[in-house]
Amino acid sequence: MTRVPLEVLVATAAVFSAAHTFAQGEGPVQIETIQGNRVEPGTIASSVAGLMQQSGVTGLSLAVVHDGTVVYTGAFGALDRCGTTPVGDRTVFRAASLSKPVFAYLIMKLVDRRAIDLDTPLFRYLPEPLFTYPRYRDLRDDRRFATITARWVLSHQTGFPNWRWQNKDERLDIKFPPGRRFAYSGEGYEYLQFVVENKLGRSLQQLAREHVFTPLGMTRSSFVLEERFEGCIATEFAGVPEFLKTRMRTEASAAGSLVTTAADYGRFLAAVMRGEGLTPESAREMIRPQVQVASTRMFGPLSVQEGSAPGGLAWCLGWGRFATRLGDAIFHVGREPGCENYVVAYLQRGVGMVVLAAGEGREAVSPKLVARVIGDAYSPFEWAGY
Repeated sequence: MTRVPLEVLVATAAVFSAAHTFAQGEGPVQIETIQGNRVEPGTIASSVAGLMQQSGVTGLSLAVVHDGTVVYTGAFGALDRCGTTPVGDRTVFRAASLSKPVFAYLIMKLVDRRAIDLDTPLFRYLPEPLFTYPRYRDLRDDRRFATITARWVLSHQTGFPNWRWQNKDERLDIKFPPGRRFAYSGEGYEYLQFVVENKLGRSLQQLAREHVFTPLGMTRSSFVLEERFEGCIATEFAGVPEFLKTRMRTEASAAGSLVTTAADYGRFLAAVMRGEGLTPESAREMIRPQVQVASTRMFGPLSVQEGSAPGGLAWCLGWGRFATRLGDAIFHVGREPGCENYVVAYLQRGVGMVVLAAGEGREAVSPKLVARVIGDAYSPFEWAGY
C-alpha cells in the first residue's frame, strides 16, 4: 500500500475547499477497511466536509494505519470559529484522554528497564508515607491505597473517582477495594505519574520526550503547551473551566494534557500495533485484557451501575478492548469541552484510525468517521457516551 499522502481541506466560513498532494511518482492511495474493501482518499474528503458541517466541528485531523504503517493523513477545517487559519499537517490538537495510552506505553518501557514494576504497591516507591504529601492527605484514614499498583492504575481498578472535584466535598477517596472492578479514573493516572516522577527525579515531559516522542518521531507532541505551538493549536476554549486552562499551560498530566497531531498519534498507534520499542512480553501485556468491564457507561453516575456493558468489553493497560466477528480491537476516547478524539485499532486486521477534532460540536463526529473510512461499526460509542 502506498505511503502517506497529505490531504488538506480548508474550511473558512461557509467555504470548504480541498487540495491534494502525493509523494513524487505516486498516485492517490486507497485505504483498506476492516472488511477488506478499498476507499479512495477523495471520498474521505467529501465525507469529512459533510460531517463537519453537520456536527459543527471547527477543525479536524485524522490518520489511518495499515499493517503497522501510517498510510494516510488528512487535515480539515480551521483553527477556530473565525475560520481565517486552516488546519494543516503541523496543527496540534488537545488529545485529552488519548494521553493515557501514551503514558501507559511509557510505563511499559520503564517496566522493561526495571525502573518500576507493574505489581509492586506504588506507595513503596515514595520516601515518605503517601498521606504526608499534601495532594494525598485525604487518604490518611483509608490505608487501602497501600494495595494500589501500576497495573491497577493502567487498567482503572484503583477505586479512585475519575476526578476528586466531582465529589461533593472535592476530596479524594477510594470508592471500592482496589482491584475489585473497573472504574475509569484520571486520578489514578495522576497518582502513578506522581510516583514515577518522584522515584526517577524527572518530569513526565522529560520522560515522554526521551522514551516516546523522540524514538517514535513524534516531533509535534508534548504533555505541556509549548511556545512553539502558538498559532498552530486547533482548540475551542469556550467551555473549558478556568482552572483547566491554567493547568494546560503549566502542568503535565498523564491523564489528559497531551497535545499532538494526527500524524504523530498515528505513528504511536502504528508502534503499538507492531510492538515497537517494547519487549515482546510487555507489548503483549499492554493490550491483554486485565479486567472485564461491567459498567453501564464509561462516565457519570451509570459508570457505577453494573450488568449492561457491551459484551466482550475489557480494559487492558492503557487501552480498552472489544471483541467483534472480525477480531478484537483496542480503543480509547478523548472528550472534553472543545475537543472530541478517538483512536481504534483492529489487531487481527492490522487497520487503525486516529480522529482529532476541535470545536463545540452539536453531535459526535467520530462514530460516523470511523464507519465511513475504515468500516468500523463495532466501537462501543454508546457506552463511551458519544
